Amino acid sequence: MSSPAYNPPMSPMAPAPKTWFGRNWKWFVPSLVVVSLTIFGLFIFALLSFVFGTIRSSGPYQTAIQRAQQNPVVWEKIGHPVRVGRFFSGSINISGDNGNAELSIPIYGDRGAGHILVSAKKRAGKWTYQTLEVHLDSDGTVIPLLGPGAETGDDSI
Repeated sequence: MSSPAYNPPMSPMAPAPKTWFGRNWKWFVPSLVVVSLTIFGLFIFALLSFVFGTIRSSGPYQTAIQRAQQNPVVWEKIGHPVRVGRFFSGSINISGDNGNAELSIPIYGDRGAGHILVSAKKRAGKWTYQTLEVHLDSDGTVIPLLGPGAETGDDSI
């Protein structure tokens, strides 16, 4: 009878080395999320800046601000100088030489605040205003800004 063959104890196998991702995932994944959210946020900021800038450079917006800032009744009620708030609401739609605008623009001075309401239509390159008035926040007084020359020339955005 032969003696059993000697089998030395098996040494544990060394684990396979981890990949780069296996070693670094704990900081890489959160960093990837932060970078992705930052890029998305910058994209949204750029898009909103473009839209707000386009509307601010439009004929109806510029006309409304100019008339409110030059109106002595507005000066008397909200103060001088008349300043424009940061955020406005509304929309402007233009297709070629035609379009329409509906805007509410906040304004304020040292005596009070209000908002300018603008409703305008563009036909054949000219804006015609149906509504252009200041509504005071304090008492709801309406100050009309329409008068002679309620149209402007070729304004485009």
